Amino acid sequence: MLTLCTSLFVASPVSGETYYVSLKGDDANDGKSEAAAFRTITKGVSVVRSGETVIIQSGDYGSEQAVLDSSGRKDAPIVIKADEPGKVILRGTGDGAGLRLKNKHYVVIEGIEFTNYSAGLTISRASSYITVRKCIFRNNRSGGLSLRGNKSRPTDSHHHLFTENQFLDLTPAYEGLTPGSDVRDTQDYGVYLYFATDVEVLNNYFHGHHHQALSFKKLMWNSRVAGNVFEGFQLSAMYLGQNTDSEEEGDLRCYNLVAEGNTFRPAPGYRAKTAIAVANVTGAIVRNNFMDSIYGEDEPGPTNLPGGGIQVHAMAVGTKIHNNVLVDVKEPKVALLIRADCEITNNTIAGCDRGLEIAEGVRAVVRNNIFYENRKSLGVAAPLGPKYGEYFGYKRA
Repeated sequence: MLTLCTSLFVASPVSGETYYVSLKGDDANDGKSEAAAFRTITKGVSVVRSGETVIIQSGDYGSEQAVLDSSGRKDAPIVIKADEPGKVILRGTGDGAGLRLKNKHYVVIEGIEFTNYSAGLTISRASSYITVRKCIFRNNRSGGLSLRGNKSRPTDSHHHLFTENQFLDLTPAYEGLTPGSDVRDTQDYGVYLYFATDVEVLNNYFHGHHHQALSFKKLMWNSRVAGNVFEGFQLSAMYLGQNTDSEEEGDLRCYNLVAEGNTFRPAPGYRAKTAIAVANVTGAIVRNNFMDSIYGEDEPGPTNLPGGGIQVHAMAVGTKIHNNVLVDVKEPKVALLIRADCEITNNTIAGCDRGLEIAEGVRAVVRNNIFYENRKSLGVAAPLGPKYGEYFGYKRA
């Protein structure tokens, strides 16, 4: 039975000390009033303790790389927030992280922009009940928000909520490249997740040239991505179970991942391969999503990225694809590409060049779907070849 987190931590902090940070401040101050504010975010997050709040005044704080020193408690979280959401900027020089949380619990990060780091915000090791909301992640090289728990014990990292954030990659993806060269995005991922359980990614906005806008990469369990809007992505907007098992790392399979109620909007000029890819995961559910107009390999740019223009690419046995609406996938793209034994029920596929393709030998349950004004509603897809199958983590058992 699928079990998902349904009530993640939302801060209602008990009364505690409030510290202030301002570009007019001084780290020699006590930080306990606006008139005696600290100068750096680094100082503010080094002194805040359970039940306390850091309020950051508007401004560009440059290339700080702050590290939170303490954890909150369930009844007394730590809150680090912009006085005015979107007006506090941490602007890196292409490396490091704007803010790091390691082995931290019950923390809220709110309203801060992270720009041009390697990773804007990192959450690592045995961390739990971290909420990140109303933040902006812009043009960070590896990714905007990174979550990486303990591989040996993924349950050490749990109950995280990432909501109402913006993930923006606005640098031209093809600038300075020649055909056949590797794609060089500025923000490789919007959100990338490893080794954790009970994570919710809700109501965020993703825009630009990300390779993967959102990726559940390794050993992610019992998690949900819902209510997000995606515009533009290089390889996939959402990847459920991206990484394959390997001799070096062993079993990396994800379990019980749900993608529901997301919207994938057309973004001309932003090359898009696959809206939702499902690979090395058991218990994947893709339901109630709306997908409109995927742009594929005929868009300008390097020629070394195969394929393109797929709305759902299912490569994991047992994937359930229910109640989605997929429209306007033009030639030579396909709305639903099925390369593993799946259930495809109650979907609407309309105005597409190819509606549903199932690889030869795959046992798919196809029921109660509506096909409307597609050039070709049903077809046979090529099976996963050895190299392709290894890349996408396909397993039949």
